[in-house]
Amino acid sequence: MSRYSWRSIFYINLPIGIVLIVLIAVLLGGSEVRSRLHIDVGGASLFFGTILFLMLGLNLLAESLSLSSLVLTFAFLAVSFSLFFLFFRQEKRDPNPILDMTFLKTKPFLAANLFNMITGAGMQGICAFIPLYATSVFGLSTLASGMVLTPRSLAMIPASVVTSFMLWRTGYRKPMVLGLVIMSFSVLLLGQDPGLWRAIGISFGIAESIALILLFLGVGCGTAFPASNNACIELMPEKAATITGVRGMFVYVGGALGISFTTIVLHLSSTPALGFRIAFISFGLGLLFTIPSVFLLPIGKKKEIRSSG
Repeated sequence: MSRYSWRSIFYINLPIGIVLIVLIAVLLGGSEVRSRLHIDVGGASLFFGTILFLMLGLNLLAESLSLSSLVLTFAFLAVSFSLFFLFFRQEKRDPNPILDMTFLKTKPFLAANLFNMITGAGMQGICAFIPLYATSVFGLSTLASGMVLTPRSLAMIPASVVTSFMLWRTGYRKPMVLGLVIMSFSVLLLGQDPGLWRAIGISFGIAESIALILLFLGVGCGTAFPASNNACIELMPEKAATITGVRGMFVYVGGALGISFTTIVLHLSSTPALGFRIAFISFGLGLLFTIPSVFLLPIGKKKEIRSSG
């Protein structure tokens, strides 16, 4: 009987990718190309370099605090900031930039992507480390540490569907605030001692308790994310595709920074339990402090849409 390495799990993307390519060819094969837009290769390359050297510097800082590593870290960060400066210059000059500078002149757009970056950092910085948290702090098995993530994904689906259908009544801000509160409470709870879990009524085993907290986290994500996506699009509906792409970019950049932050905290902490507590409390408070940015976004109620239309 052959055995496979854990790396083999990534091959699951191959058949999915092939199916998607076939569907694109069949469903979009008849579409006409009306214009061929210029691709901002320079801007994309500079932004990729910015994130790459930023991640290299932060990861090196997380691995070692020796003099040589600190010098190399500052060198990587200096390169990253220099590329970021060149990226902004490139975007101002390019006729079809990947990040339109006119977006950055509006407070709602900045608020929206502050929200996207912090929530991306929080979710990736938390969920990417949950299996390690479960095994290193509570001694759960590898299988159990992976399975505790499932309730979060399962809870996001119905929460997203219900929120999407309710947006015309609630608007965008209420679901975003409610989602942030639920997410913040869930993350802060993860950073507490299990004794507090039992004090508020979570009296299951460790694996069940973590799974239940992550279920609430999934409800919060499913409540906030559809509303935030629609609020971003409403800022400039005529450029919905661009807005969606920029939103995704900020979410993933935030996720990369969140993972680096958690890695640094864990490396500098005396014990994994202390490191995770610091990380979870930091992300929980960060999500909570994001709430004021929500009130700079469109309300999105049905009566407002009717009056503007």
